[in-house]
Amino acid sequence: MKNLFNMKTFTQAWRFLLVGLLNTGVGYSIYFVLLQFDFSPGLALAIATSIGALFNYFSTGRLVFNHIGWNRFIYFILAYLSIYLVNWGALTFLLLMEFSPELAQALLLPMIAVFSFVIFKFVIFRGHTVDPDLRTENGIR
Repeated sequence: MKNLFNMKTFTQAWRFLLVGLLNTGVGYSIYFVLLQFDFSPGLALAIATSIGALFNYFSTGRLVFNHIGWNRFIYFILAYLSIYLVNWGALTFLLLMEFSPELAQALLLPMIAVFSFVIFKFVIFRGHTVDPDLRTENGIR
């Protein structure tokens, strides 16, 4: 529990928020545009999530968790799948409550952001900072 309330976690959470604003803006913009072209909310969410995953891996990994390399990518994608499934379940619930798809997803963004941070910090990038193969190549000791 002490790892949840320390300065490193606070700094990472702040960076995650800032990088996340960019990542979320890109992802939500894709989602919104696809809805305007009559994509279903589920398909629009799947496409936006897929496009954002690669960019987010490097932006979040490097800028938030000081991670370089591909060694956590498969785990990141699996985490993204989990995040997508939670997001889709909550989105479906709000759609059944007759929220518009645009508003429903906008309301879910804070919950999904917190869920994502917890998974990335304590599961995906926990204890993994730099791919060992890239240490000497990038001058990191």
